[in-house]
Amino acid sequence: MDKFVLVPPTDEQIASVEEQLVFKLPTSYIKMMKLHNGGVSRDRYFPITDADVAEKGRIEISGMLGIGREKRHSLCGEAGSRCHIPY
Repeated sequence: MDKFVLVPPTDEQIASVEEQLVFKLPTSYIKMMKLHNGGVSRDRYFPITDADVAEKGRIEISGMLGIGREKRHSLCGEAGSRCHIPY
């Protein structure tokens, strides 16, 4: 869990991260990160269904990326959101 958790972000840090990512972060996500900036949820598995497929599945949320750059697993960290976006 420590690899995800950062200190709460400042408004300036949020603006800087949004500029680097080139999109606005959802207000609900920002509010949540100001309370607890990153981490791992107690409930990590969530069911999914596809109307076209009879088979049901589930997804795992391995962690919530915090707003920042300091940790590898933060939005602008080395393993953050930009590394998952194809160029």
